[in-house]
Amino acid sequence: DPVDGRARFLAGEAALITDGSWQIGTYVNDAPFDVGFVPLPVGPQGRKSMLNSVADSIWAGTPHPEAAWAWVTYLGSVDCQLIVGEYAVTFPALQSGVERMLAHYADAGVDVHAYTTYLREDDEQIFLFPVTEHAAAINAVMEPVIAAILRGEADPAVALPAANEKVNALFDGVNIP
Repeated sequence: DPVDGRARFLAGEAALITDGSWQIGTYVNDAPFDVGFVPLPVGPQGRKSMLNSVADSIWAGTPHPEAAWAWVTYLGSVDCQLIVGEYAVTFPALQSGVERMLAHYADAGVDVHAYTTYLREDDEQIFLFPVTEHAAAINAVMEPVIAAILRGEADPAVALPAANEKVNALFDGVNIP
């Protein structure tokens, strides 16, 4: 459970946690200790990180398509992206907004460049969030397994292959418990 991991970290029960840039404010504002941010380690295929883009979407059945279009258009504008950067909730889509977010945290004495390392080093390090069928079912299988591994209650060499079989079964039309 990511929330449980977050709570454990903030309580000082865990030395580190992997999390997305949208949680920077949570750690900076809520931790009773100083926090720092580092990029993920380099593995056999290099450093990799999933790009977590926000999708500004309009529901096809909206009774207000013109207003929805105006709102989505504004969300993608330079003005809006600069506001997102100023408030530093998440990294904006435009570099000018990113610079504002970096400046916001730099002014507070917090270096969050770990989240932009991937963009500066190599485009091959970034991959898009996988779009897949059965996403909720996959999460239902994987989240408790990952949580058990992180708590030291499961052996990754055993738990991950078993979870992988369950995930693969979803695509074979098998109903898993």
